[in-house]
Amino acid sequence: MPQKRNKDNRRLPTGWRFRKGFFWYRVPDRERELFDGKAEFKLGRTEAEAYEEWARRKRIQERAYTLRQGFTRYRAEVMPKKAASTQKQRSYSLPRLMTAFGDLAPHELTPSMIYRYRDHVSKVKSQKWANVDMETLSHALSCMIEWGDLDRHTMRGLRFKFSAGTRKHRVTDQDLIAFAETLPRKWQLYISLKLLTRGRRKGEILRLTVNHLTKDGIQFRNNKPPYDEYLVEWTPELRTVVEEILAIPPRRIGSAHLFLTRNGRPYIDFEGDTSSFNTMWTRYMAKAVKMGHVSERFTENDLRKKAVDGESLQRAQELLRHTTAQTTKKHYTIQDRIKTK
Repeated sequence: MPQKRNKDNRRLPTGWRFRKGFFWYRVPDRERELFDGKAEFKLGRTEAEAYEEWARRKRIQERAYTLRQGFTRYRAEVMPKKAASTQKQRSYSLPRLMTAFGDLAPHELTPSMIYRYRDHVSKVKSQKWANVDMETLSHALSCMIEWGDLDRHTMRGLRFKFSAGTRKHRVTDQDLIAFAETLPRKWQLYISLKLLTRGRRKGEILRLTVNHLTKDGIQFRNNKPPYDEYLVEWTPELRTVVEEILAIPPRRIGSAHLFLTRNGRPYIDFEGDTSSFNTMWTRYMAKAVKMGHVSERFTENDLRKKAVDGESLQRAQELLRHTTAQTTKKHYTIQDRIKTK
């Protein structure tokens, strides 16, 4: 009787396992020529690398006769192109979707099945995870249509996601100043940098290196989409903040990040994980609330809204680098203004 797969390997494709910091593929005899004649092939250190290499080697092109095959191709070809946070979320969703729908042919999936699945996930996990699963399923089905595996989108025209509601909280000057007073100087400067650069995303700021500081300003790369590069020009206030950040040990040159841990490491890794920064923010916010310094908790992302307070919808969209005004209006509750004079 074959040995059962452990918990970590169970969500991976057949033949995969994670061992010694790498993802490996036990190659069937019929596929040896595709994997350099090896019985076990090292795919990569991260899941994204592993799926990309696996897809390249197998050249997945055949028609998906089951949703499991479609999901597997989606994991291999589409997900590596997504942002790290999106990859992480959908890597949890896909195993659940495969378990629920994997044995069905794409055309056999019905809206009623999806509604039952959504309600089940909302009970055993949360509405948030149910919504993530719905986003993942919808995009995977769209890709299957593009690949010729499905003729009609099962979810098109129907509402499957739970309404999460837009976060309405606005950070007051009083709360922001009170919270900043509880922070070390490095993180006070982080907040100043975020506001002076008009609401740059957390990942965009934590990825900044000395090389991004040019004579004309700070060169940023948009997280969404990553091909959008833009310059935030220097102002006297912005230059002063950056100079003070650089004065904080250790000394930085070249590709060194502006914000570093005590060990000289950045607060963001190559996959976009910012867990150490998130822990810091949560700890100091809890302290500020406990001491009665702030009236209501606020998130780091709430400062994006704070940075464009008082701007028109069109100007806020431009500053926040959103591709559509609808995104700005939906997530930041900024009202469009019509000039009457």
